[in-house]
Order: sequence, then structure tokens, then C-alpha cells
Amino acid sequence: MIKVDVMDETTEPLIVVIANPIAGNPTQFAIERALNAMDLDWRVISFNVRPEDVAAALEGFLVTGIIGVFIDPSLEDEASAWYAEKSDQEDQQVDCLFREDTDDANGFQSSNERLAWIASQSQGTTESERLWFGQEPLPDVIGLVESSVEPPEPCQVEAAKLVVITQVHDGNANLETADWPTDDGSTLVLDLTDGHPEQSSLRELGYRVLTKSDLYIGKLQRCLARWTHQSAPVDVIHDAIEEYFGV
Repeated sequence: MIKVDVMDETTEPLIVVIANPIAGNPTQFAIERALNAMDLDWRVISFNVRPEDVAAALEGFLVTGIIGVFIDPSLEDEASAWYAEKSDQEDQQVDCLFREDTDDANGFQSSNERLAWIASQSQGTTESERLWFGQEPLPDVIGLVESSVEPPEPCQVEAAKLVVITQVHDGNANLETADWPTDDGSTLVLDLTDGHPEQSSLRELGYRVLTKSDLYIGKLQRCLARWTHQSAPVDVIHDAIEEYFGV
């Protein structure tokens, strides 16, 4: 087990969650459940941090021996600006801070586990097998540069292995799923909206649908892997979130 030396005493490794606001955020609860399932006696603490205070907070974490920081999307821009100034790595969005070695005097390393999870969903597909519907900006890690707000033609859907849906300015993209062919479960629909109303219809047609909730769970699992160098249990994280919200 990794130990961190603080003030000549040995204590459990500490992970921090920051968000604005932090109230109602299930991250600490889910991390604690996952760590318990992994048989790791680590500690987790959450802070409500104002955007203008992010740099000061991260500077403090840098010198305290904290081994990992989970950065909520509400503070991602500020954390990214802080890390860019510290590392001279500009244009790098940061949502996870970690140390490869708890004795590393050089401080935190960074990653964007949200984008890494999204990129992992497009692996094994070619550009011609990907469709994007919506207007909200899409991470370029998927390799899609043009979107449509028009309903897809059945032949387009049939040729696709990855369909990404993002918000449009006046609501949800019109998919007209009644015209979609049935699927054998090999086509992934990645719904990055707040919950497209056609999700149930897509599942009934056989499509594998992943949502923002799956994205959050995937990001959290990847952060835990960064911190612990172990594979975190997705089912435990999922169940913890449902329990937190009383689903």
C-alpha cells in the first residue's frame, strides 16, 4: 500500500474532489465506495472552490502530499489555466491531477480522462463509420469535424458504427428513429445531451446507448486507475451513484 509522509507521521493517501458548487455532487461517495471495493484504506475529501480561488487551492494541494485531484467540469477551465502556467503546456484541458510517485518533488501530472474516455469509444471505427448530430462543440478526439441537425438517412445509420448526439440550440436533434434500421448491438450511440428523448427507442432497436452518466463513470474509473494503478470496479461506481441520488 502506498503511504504518504506528512509532518513525520504516516497517513493514508488522500484524494481531493473540487467543484463549484460541491453540494449534491456524488463524486466523493462514489470514490469511497470504489476504494473500499478495491480494499484500499485511502481518504477522500471534497472542497467547494470558487473559480477565482482554484489556483490558490491547487497550489496548496501541490505541497501537502495529496496524491490526486478530481476536477469537476465546473472548474476545469480554471484548473487548466493553472496547470498551463505551471507546466508551459498550453491548450491542454485538465480534469485529473496525479502523482506517479508520492515522493515526486516536481508536483502533479495532469490528464483529461473525460476526453480519453470519449476517444476510447471511437476506437476500431473509421471516419466513414461515424456520424455526429447536433451543434454543441464535440471534442476533436473522435475525429469528426462536421455535424448535421437534419435527420439521418437510414443508409447512413446502417453504415455507422458510432453515432454521437450533442445538443442543438433549440432543444434536441431530430433523429426520427422510426426510420432507423434495427441493430445487433454492434453500433454505439453516444448521447452527450442532457438525455435525448429517443434513448429508449434506440435501445429497443438494439443499439448500444451510452450517456453523460456513463461518461462521468468512465472518467471517474480512469481517474481512480491513475491514482491507484489498479482497475476500479465500474459496477460499484454505478451503484454508488444510483444510491446517492436514491434511484
